Amino acid sequence: MEENKMEKLNTIYKLLKIDHYIKNLVIFLPMVYLGNIFSNEAIETLKVFVTFCLMSSAVYIFNDIKDLAKDKTHPIKSLRPLAQGKISVNKAAIILVILLCLAIFAGFHIVKASNLCILVYFILNIFYSTILKKIKFVDMACISIGFILRLMAGFYAVALPVSFSSALMVLCTSMFFTSSKRILEYNLLSQMSERRLSMQGVDIKILHNILLTNLILAIAGYGLWCYESFSGKISLILTTIPYILFMLRLCYLVSKKQNHDDPMNFIEKDKVIWLLFSIYFLLLLVAIIP
Repeated sequence: MEENKMEKLNTIYKLLKIDHYIKNLVIFLPMVYLGNIFSNEAIETLKVFVTFCLMSSAVYIFNDIKDLAKDKTHPIKSLRPLAQGKISVNKAAIILVILLCLAIFAGFHIVKASNLCILVYFILNIFYSTILKKIKFVDMACISIGFILRLMAGFYAVALPVSFSSALMVLCTSMFFTSSKRILEYNLLSQMSERRLSMQGVDIKILHNILLTNLILAIAGYGLWCYESFSGKISLILTTIPYILFMLRLCYLVSKKQNHDDPMNFIEKDKVIWLLFSIYFLLLLVAIIP
């Protein structure tokens, strides 16, 4: 009985892609400008984070339902709960509707501008899942825009204008992740006909150039962001070290991993990355705790 419950919980966990909530931590970046994680703005940011998590899970389920037939024949995606048949489409659709209702309800209790960002995120992903993911490089841009919307929602939550340096850093970092994901997909699926439509006919060298270009721009943007938000605490500047090492570590893993289609699949299992994450967030907390 206990094993059955745990299996059901694990199925729901994978269906909601809770491990991907780490992407929504971008919402908390504007807190660095406040330098206080115990303010009323921090509570508002947390509410925005929860609302975004609800909406992102709804988007993930919608995408899985939409791509169910293709996922069943995919070497990695066939392990998803829907593709494996561990949960029916009807039950997944019910969970999707519940998540949407919860997200809409939560949206009434956050800043209107942040709620608008979440609404735009949802609409963008509906178009992404149905049309835009088939268009070369537009699919990558859509994912990066999703991260910018997260950042904007965070800034609106604390009533601050969106800074150029933070937008540049988040945009290029997300493009770096997206291009690394496409490289992994390219290497995993050897037959061109099996690759996603947006990658058919794309030279792998172009993807590597996009990866390296955004790596450089992301590091430059991060340095600019640290300088712009520097409040006399050296710990914020020191976060640059684990950030750069993390990006370089990811580059290395992307070049070595051949049996994954998403960097998230091995990021959560890599001890070096978790060590860098721990050091990074420790330094960041020291920077924003008054």
